[in-house]
Amino acid sequence: MSKSIIINNAKEDIGLYANDFQSFFEQTKQHYFQDDEILFQCYLKTLIFKNWKEGLNHLNINNLDSLFDEIHNDINSSFYLSTFGLYRTAKMHLRSSIELSLQLIYFFDHNIEFKQWEKGDFVIKHNILSEYIKKHPHLEETQDKATIDELMTKITKKWKHFSKHIHAESLSYFQTESSSNSTNVFAIRDFNIWKKDFIETIDLLNILLSYFFSKQLVQFSTSVKKILKD
Repeated sequence: MSKSIIINNAKEDIGLYANDFQSFFEQTKQHYFQDDEILFQCYLKTLIFKNWKEGLNHLNINNLDSLFDEIHNDINSSFYLSTFGLYRTAKMHLRSSIELSLQLIYFFDHNIEFKQWEKGDFVIKHNILSEYIKKHPHLEETQDKATIDELMTKITKKWKHFSKHIHAESLSYFQTESSSNSTNVFAIRDFNIWKKDFIETIDLLNILLSYFFSKQLVQFSTSVKKILKD
């Protein structure tokens, strides 16, 4: 096949891909617009990390803005990719939001390591972060050990679940195995699986940050606190 034929085919296929995505997006939008409560629940979660950043910024805590921005982007990416039926990729972003949230807590007290990490010279694994957070004095002051251990166990369970999607550990984690992908038709089952993971993951991370930044949280504006506590 000649280069010119491939280029012509590519130009045609790009339009076809766009049509497929637009069709699925319209179906997802229709589902949201038929149920304001579902739209509220999901869209509200996209505002969480943006408001954490805003609340801390008002207290002159802005050294971790880059992390908050990227977590916010991960959550938004998961939300919008799901509207096109790209649920596997949407869940990859949820895994990233977990990793960055735990690193954010670690780097809050480790500025030198944070500077090293920014240059790609520092790596810390999930199990080490998890154990570090479980023993953090800020959390021990606000919650009992059992509560923190249970929270971190739930977060780690989500992280492992999303890791299976990244590594495609079986056919059940394939994008191509979903009914939505094979038919290009919105399937409520696929959507609800993603929605459950989306809401639960953000709620768990929001709770963790609420415990860790409990002293700062009480100083946030009423509007910010309402978003974070709804």
